[in-house]
Amino acid sequence: VAFWLNTVADTATTSHYPQAIPEMSKLWVLLLGALTVTAAPAAKKTDAKLSTVSFRCEGNSQLGVLEADKVDDKPVVFERTRSVVPKGHNFVTPVTKGRAFVLRTQDFKFKMLVDIVENDKPDYPFKIGFTNLDVDAAVELKHGKSEYVWLNPTSNAWQATHAHQPFEFRSSDGQHIATVTLMDLKDEL
Repeated sequence: VAFWLNTVADTATTSHYPQAIPEMSKLWVLLLGALTVTAAPAAKKTDAKLSTVSFRCEGNSQLGVLEADKVDDKPVVFERTRSVVPKGHNFVTPVTKGRAFVLRTQDFKFKMLVDIVENDKPDYPFKIGFTNLDVDAAVELKHGKSEYVWLNPTSNAWQATHAHQPFEFRSSDGQHIATVTLMDLKDEL
């Protein structure tokens, strides 16, 4: 490795063209790249569609919707950007097993993990979990017509639910940030 570092350092001072990198350095780069790729944990891939979910931006800052893989039913740090939702707009996306969602406002003052799983109760076929990813600020969660709960920093809450039940998030100063609503698969037809 020391040889590779010295070779790359020498090459960087003499030329900025890829063809100037010695063949041995190219092999080291390929080897390190292969090790990096194989070191990442493999996420379980599944296309089993549970439902769809709507994310609505209510606040003054755009809402980023990211999809996170889950390994052993726990969200991991690998994310894919699904949409950036402007104020007053919705983004609707499928909910599949092995996936969770991360919501972030453009100003990063709101960060929430949304996890949706099947429930074994016919009246409430889903469980939806919310984890406040912020380490500094609490978020108010409204569910039902008049049920409120504070999600303190890094805390979470789970709720058995059915389709068309909105979950509203508000900041500590009462600003409406976002609404999450599960949809029924029949709604798509």
